[in-house]
Amino acid sequence: MCAGQGRDLLGILPHHPRRADVNAILVELDPRNVAVARGAADSAGLTQVNVIEGDAAVSDVYAPFVPADVLLACGIFGNITDLDIENTVRNLPMLCRSGASIVWTRRRDEPDLTPQIREWFRKSGFEELSFDAPDATVSAVGTARLVAPPPPFKPGFRFFTFIQ
Repeated sequence: MCAGQGRDLLGILPHHPRRADVNAILVELDPRNVAVARGAADSAGLTQVNVIEGDAAVSDVYAPFVPADVLLACGIFGNITDLDIENTVRNLPMLCRSGASIVWTRRRDEPDLTPQIREWFRKSGFEELSFDAPDATVSAVGTARLVAPPPPFKPGFRFFTFIQ
């Protein structure tokens, strides 16, 4: 979701021993970032990585690709309202298969919303696998696994709207 230039995936996948096992979609609205990500995927020969220019906030873009085994929600939760974070977390299961993992990020600026986000994940059927929040930084990374049965996919659903 909101893949930017895809560096979190495209930075490691070209040299990973299981690269052929990965089928991925990167969804990004900014055409400049899309061009960079497509160029990186193409130059690495990653034909199984699809870079989609589209609105990652609306479920329709994911319809051909669900259910997912791994979902990255990085760099989003600091750019949307608290209500939209809750809405997103509660509805991410519709994109996942049971047992799917989600990696998410959020800054811990005051007021620190990460405890509440972790609770929303728990209430939405996820079990926390890890939460890393080093003292030397305000950044945090969480990983959770969907342990509840995923709900049906909802076409036309809006997860969030970016704060301008």
